[in-house]
Amino acid sequence: MEKQKIQLGAVQETLLIPLWARAEETQKSDPMIEDHKAVEIVDQIDYDFSRLSSVKLTQVAVCIRGAIMDRWTRRYLHHHPQATVVEIGAGLNTRFERVDNGNVRWFDLDLPDSMSLRQHFFKVSERRSFLSGSVLELDWMEAVKAARSDSVLFLAEGVLMYFTEDQVRQLFLQLASEFPDSCLIFDATTDIMTKYQQYHDALHYTSAQFQWGIRNIHDVENWDPRIQVEEHTTYHDTPFFCTKVPWTVRLMMTVEPFRSLFHINRLKFSENPVAF
Repeated sequence: MEKQKIQLGAVQETLLIPLWARAEETQKSDPMIEDHKAVEIVDQIDYDFSRLSSVKLTQVAVCIRGAIMDRWTRRYLHHHPQATVVEIGAGLNTRFERVDNGNVRWFDLDLPDSMSLRQHFFKVSERRSFLSGSVLELDWMEAVKAARSDSVLFLAEGVLMYFTEDQVRQLFLQLASEFPDSCLIFDATTDIMTKYQQYHDALHYTSAQFQWGIRNIHDVENWDPRIQVEEHTTYHDTPFFCTKVPWTVRLMMTVEPFRSLFHINRLKFSENPVAF
């Protein structure tokens, strides 16, 4: 079978890193995350994944991130089984396959080149749709609103650090205005990582650049009173950290600012914010 060739923009090409990371993890004896679909896709893509073999720290970090976001998504769907979920920057993520409860209405959203690639490996269904375009545009929102769900969850994994702070703020305000009482789960890095990103073991294999980092996630609450931070964790706070991360890195990340170098957050966009 002829393998699928890759034609992606600089940032979009980074979607191959988490795909490879999950495929590698799945083939371990004690995986943090199991993604057999990722193993199949890697085998069908015309790309030299072998050059990523040395990025062991990123491979572990990506899987820790994915496992946390899967767990938080499952928890949300436990409380809101009929929810609508929008995966922002879906890339070649297989989260729908991993967390589907049989009732969720799911939208995969990404730029046209990423979505074109995605369509080779995934199919739409009655409960799953593809949206092609930029998350910063408004067109895609009408399709989500048409799902008429009282509970909407947005997911953004490995996405927002490639936006500018103004773009992230714009997105948050758009979600607050268009989807009051919705939630957003996303990962972020700090300004240290954006400043010294040349030392990131995987990013230098692409021409993509981190643009946004935030050290104190509660600073986003100053952008608008409708934005509330409901949950926050770092990779250091997970049980996988002690067993999967090299001891030298664990030692460094026991202290700030390295402890919060990568973090995962859940925001609530409140329709009626509490007045202070």
